[in-house]
Amino acid sequence: MLRVNASSLRTVLLTVWVTCLAGGLVVYRRYEGTPGAAGAVPQTRPTDRGAGLGPDGRFTLVAALHPRCPCSRATVRELERVVARCGGSLGLRVLVVRPDGAGDGWERTDLWNAVAALPGATVAADAGGREAQRLGAETSGQVVLYDPRGRLVFHGGITTSRGHEGDNPGSDAIVAAVLADPGAAVSPPVVIDTPVYGCPLSRPAARLGADQ
Repeated sequence: MLRVNASSLRTVLLTVWVTCLAGGLVVYRRYEGTPGAAGAVPQTRPTDRGAGLGPDGRFTLVAALHPRCPCSRATVRELERVVARCGGSLGLRVLVVRPDGAGDGWERTDLWNAVAALPGATVAADAGGREAQRLGAETSGQVVLYDPRGRLVFHGGITTSRGHEGDNPGSDAIVAAVLADPGAAVSPPVVIDTPVYGCPLSRPAARLGADQ
């Protein structure tokens, strides 16, 4: 009969546990730092329809969010900071995607409530993500900035990884563009883009907690 020393068994089990833990951390870090997809963003602001994208003499920031993407809570908090830094010079429009197959009101989550509480924000349900698609948004958390003349200035994300809050190039680029001296503006504007970290906007309702 094979006899296994208890100390050796503990050593083997500990080694296996540490190896699995390390492997899990590597997978998580890779997922956390992998950006989502992004489509082609219009170079001029669409105004024919959508969430109130008509010109009002200000910069317009449009954000597309999946209401059940946990990563996007960080994006909402970054939006709050951006709005606070830009003041009345920035108009904020938020498209909250309701996936095909989800019932009316499915998008009214705590994320919707958090966005609706942002000063001056206009929030609209985007059935099937069609308006988000017109803006080239494929990942929750993508934002697009147009200047007062309707020209594209920035598109991308405002977090440095999934669910990460804090200083980031996207937020800084938006604030710098909005608060820049108009007399020093480059025509046409230089478009800046950053990676977007979040869940796919096209994710079916059943895949992101449809019953929550």
